[in-house]
Amino acid sequence: MSSTSASASQSATSKTQRRAKKKLTNHNTDVLCCDSKKDSWISTFIYRINLWTGLYMLNSWERAAFHIFGWVSSVAIFIYVAVFLSGFVEGIAQAAARNGTASLDDGNNMAEL
Repeated sequence: MSSTSASASQSATSKTQRRAKKKLTNHNTDVLCCDSKKDSWISTFIYRINLWTGLYMLNSWERAAFHIFGWVSSVAIFIYVAVFLSGFVEGIAQAAARNGTASLDDGNNMAEL
């Protein structure tokens, strides 16, 4: 048995010695790698975000589409929350005015109530 394992290990080493080293291809990760000494802090930050989120695997147009979708979604959510909160505050003010208590708009302190 030991002769079989020895011959198998010899054939494995001879196969690895015969393999020629392949050159690196020009993938997204090769292009995106940054040298922190030469690049600005913005490009280093973008590089780290791409690694953290996994966006480095996408092509540049896919990354742009992802960012556009993200920004449009973020703006829509921000507008929705702003309109909701303004209506909420207005409703509290109207309810306070109906009940005869001080509203939020007259600037009275809580001590004066």
